Amino acid sequence: MFAESMRLEPRWAAEFRGFWDPPEDFAFGVPTPTCPIPAPRPGKTTPEESVAGFLAEAAQPSLFGDKPAPSIVCRTSSRKEPMEWQADMFAGYLLMPKEMVFAAWRKRFGGLDPYIAKDEMANLSAKWGLADDEQPTVDVAKEMARAFNVSGQAMQIRLIGLGLIRTEVPAPDLFKG
Repeated sequence: MFAESMRLEPRWAAEFRGFWDPPEDFAFGVPTPTCPIPAPRPGKTTPEESVAGFLAEAAQPSLFGDKPAPSIVCRTSSRKEPMEWQADMFAGYLLMPKEMVFAAWRKRFGGLDPYIAKDEMANLSAKWGLADDEQPTVDVAKEMARAFNVSGQAMQIRLIGLGLIRTEVPAPDLFKG
């Protein structure tokens, strides 16, 4: 990975050498089959030079135009921008694939029956004094999150989307035998 990174990005290679201080002509002596790019140029960049160069680059766009950056940036509503929502959804599908989540749920609970989280969420909300639009993360989601190395909140959103956690008690099914 480092060998390919050094070959792909000369600036990164210089920063790597500047931080770790190997000889200027240092290169990893391993094949890089996915990276047919020539060896990195020699030279070093210290971390301080790297930061100064980054900050000095005129190509760095400002999020705030000509206005000074505010000390705190807050959303005016809890609704996410479409691109941010799309990125979150993609990450959820990528890191927590449906079949893998179902398999982990079956292994843990012996089936695909949903967990009704209404009471636990109400207790946690009361305990922490959460607003009505804030949703605490239930223990089941935290437990499942550890298996996928994701946050409890991300796992809870995915489990709710898959119907494995319900935030309300479902109405009785009149047609179920």
